[in-house]
Amino acid sequence: MVFERVTLSRPHCITPPALRVLRQARACLLAVLVLISLPAESGNFAVSPLRLDFDHSAKSGAITVSNDAGSELKVQLVLYEWTQDRTGKDSYRESDDLLYFPRIATIGPGERRVVRVGLRQPASAQEKSYRLFVEELPKTLPSGGTQLAVAVRFGVPLFVKPLQEKPHGVIEYLTMEKGKLRVMVRNTGNVHFKIASVTAVSGERFSEELSGWYLLQGAAREYVFDLPAESCAGMGRIDVLVTTDQVQLKGALDVKPAMCSE
Repeated sequence: MVFERVTLSRPHCITPPALRVLRQARACLLAVLVLISLPAESGNFAVSPLRLDFDHSAKSGAITVSNDAGSELKVQLVLYEWTQDRTGKDSYRESDDLLYFPRIATIGPGERRVVRVGLRQPASAQEKSYRLFVEELPKTLPSGGTQLAVAVRFGVPLFVKPLQEKPHGVIEYLTMEKGKLRVMVRNTGNVHFKIASVTAVSGERFSEELSGWYLLQGAAREYVFDLPAESCAGMGRIDVLVTTDQVQLKGALDVKPAMCSE
């Protein structure tokens, strides 16, 4: 799940005409969003489960929002289609592809609220990915130009599975130059997979593991290892292992001294 703190500063958000207030406010909010790591439960509220999957046997689901604070909590829910570009960077576009209710909820201290989510359309040949953001609404909007309203939002991944799942991935390239090992991982299947780790090992001379993230169908992401000069020069071969929840990918590179020099 993505955990984010959204910081709003009124001078940067110009008030639009009345009919466009909601959409422009969301765009302004996204423009000033700062992504940080938070625990699975914040001091204000918690969301469970961490993701929802829809297929022919599960066309609806639910998430529970729990208010762990000592005061009333007001949240709004907004659905975004989730895609990734050719470098694996996440991109979001507001969407009405799924049904979900309620869209705004007030939750008392220590209480819970169930949010129902359902499909509008049948599955297709490719998996569709979304995030349902549960956004805390500030209790009082700031009036001063230097004041900030801080809110937390959770993004729950939602996946609509294809008619037939075909998980597949490849190491598209494995190169090294100036002591930097570059590993490009591409998802060539029709469903996402979550990369647990990308590991590079060369005997006892070098071993490093990089953490991964979701890689949506059709997307690719590059992982870069910095090899110490003293280790790189004596390597004969380096092996790479990509571990995901769907597939396991392996690659190897014969290391030449010229690959290690600046």
